[in-house]
Amino acid sequence: MAALASRSSLDPAGVTAPWKPLFQQHLALMPSPEFVMATVHPSDGSMPVEYVPRLRTLIMRGFWCELPPNKHNQAPPNPRTFETEMPAFTTDVRMEKVPDLFATSAGHGSVEQSQGSGGGGPVEAMWWIKEKMTQWRIRGNAFVIGPDIDDRLESSGVRTVKSELQPRMRQVVSEEDKKAWSWSREVTGHFGNLNPVMRGSFKNPPPGTPVSAPLPSDGDEPSLALGVKVNDLEDPVARRNFRVVVIKPAVVEQLDLSEPDSSRRYRFTYVGPDAPGDSNTESLFPQTHDGDDDDNQLLRVRRKRKSESNPTAMIIVFYESEVQDIFEGIVRAIATARNNLRKGRMAFQMRQMTSSMEGDSMRNARLAFARMPRSRGGGSNTNSNEKSVFDTIDQQLEAAQTLSEHGAHQFLREGDCSAEICGIKKRLAEVEELARKEMEKLAREDAAKAEAEKAQEEKRREIASTTAASEPTGVEPDETGVMEVDSEG
Repeated sequence: MAALASRSSLDPAGVTAPWKPLFQQHLALMPSPEFVMATVHPSDGSMPVEYVPRLRTLIMRGFWCELPPNKHNQAPPNPRTFETEMPAFTTDVRMEKVPDLFATSAGHGSVEQSQGSGGGGPVEAMWWIKEKMTQWRIRGNAFVIGPDIDDRLESSGVRTVKSELQPRMRQVVSEEDKKAWSWSREVTGHFGNLNPVMRGSFKNPPPGTPVSAPLPSDGDEPSLALGVKVNDLEDPVARRNFRVVVIKPAVVEQLDLSEPDSSRRYRFTYVGPDAPGDSNTESLFPQTHDGDDDDNQLLRVRRKRKSESNPTAMIIVFYESEVQDIFEGIVRAIATARNNLRKGRMAFQMRQMTSSMEGDSMRNARLAFARMPRSRGGGSNTNSNEKSVFDTIDQQLEAAQTLSEHGAHQFLREGDCSAEICGIKKRLAEVEELARKEMEKLAREDAAKAEAEKAQEEKRREIASTTAASEPTGVEPDETGVMEVDSEG
């Protein structure tokens, strides 16, 4: 077992989100990390509502600040300075999703404002991992990063992006090394990670342009066209239209359908440090705060009891690495105990085989025992139909070890491992009782053996004295105590 939380040596408060490692494992199984994202779009009046949903199929380009390596990318890379749990994707500023993210944000940005950095509208992204029969959903806010992100005169949109994303960027280098990192270099890195044809798509005609219409021009370009390849990472037209969008998660849900009879849904909720808590809530996932307690964010993952009537009822879990460490310690202790048990079994069997043998017979017995095939428990295969106390104790320890491993898994996924703990206590109590009875039995056997040896020794002495009394009178000891035979007798 391995705990899922990884801490930064420079930021002891920085802990990886408990859902991220498994999410990354699942993404690695996908041929392409495609996902569907929903935005909210202002209604055109054809429906009696103010906003309507819009869905798009996108490709995840990694987590923000964790650009996937690409040997073909010629862009100067940012140093690995931050870690995040914020998925990133690329888009064209001319797509409708970009104005949607501005119009539905807290600031209700206009279409003109959507040409720069900003946004923050609500989104929901969904990944279906067919290989694992698992669905992941991330709800949160999406922020657009454009070419103005490092302008000396920051716009309100740039300030919004940095103020919203920076608290969720965990620093993994020193403050001095942090200065080498820049927002614009990260954006250029994303552009360089695309192949030339994908870069050229940012020089396509604007989406929605009629095919029969003349191709429009765009600044330095006399016309826009399909199928253009762009090798220049600073191509003015392509870079003017290129955007990186970062999703800031508020809620992450995992729907596990891999086992039909035990389907589960898990919810991880990210909240602020001042959120109200209760006995079922525990703050467990601190984020970087750059020395300002007001900026410190905590991942608070809630757990509630699963419904007895609905096997797919919502289960909200919390994460605590200390519990994982305790279970790991139990497993190691049980493994040591089972190893000692195997040694004890071999010593006991050897004792039984050699207790009544002497000399060459004992040496032959030891040689035969050494050559004898061993069972899985470390003992002899003789009398395999007879279950010894060693077998019983080993089975109970194995069951406790399995329950410990399962308990660690259950606590991580459901926040409840009380059944496993009760099972472990029961098995260990049975082991203790069996060991106590066996020790008492061995003590009685040793006492009986000692009494038998004492009686045998007394009997031997009695026989020796009787034999000495019946010896011929011609045999007498001299002054040295040596028996001599009278030759004249």
